[in-house]
Amino acid sequence: MKKYSLLTLPVVLGALIGSVAIATLSVLAITLGSIDLAGALAFKYYERLNLAALSVILPVAGMIALLPLALYQAFKQEVVEAAVPAKEVSAKASPVAAAVEPQHLKAA
Repeated sequence: MKKYSLLTLPVVLGALIGSVAIATLSVLAITLGSIDLAGALAFKYYERLNLAALSVILPVAGMIALLPLALYQAFKQEVVEAAVPAKEVSAKASPVAAAVEPQHLKAA
């Protein structure tokens, strides 16, 4: 599984960088379209590069690449060692039980 995490790292980084680049291009196209400096040229390039589809496909590809690694991390079983052996815990007296004094109620 360690090899898989090393193999997925470039794929995930590529998807992340690509998603950020496409989001930047989308914001730039919307800004240029709202200011109307280039006319409709920004939206023509936006449609021609198919950035709307890529902005959905790249994050999904990154999630799919990380899915086996996430499932492995979620369901792996680790051996947990006890901090104090059970015999030592039962031999010690509870500090709470020693501090409580018995109280007797008197009948009225």
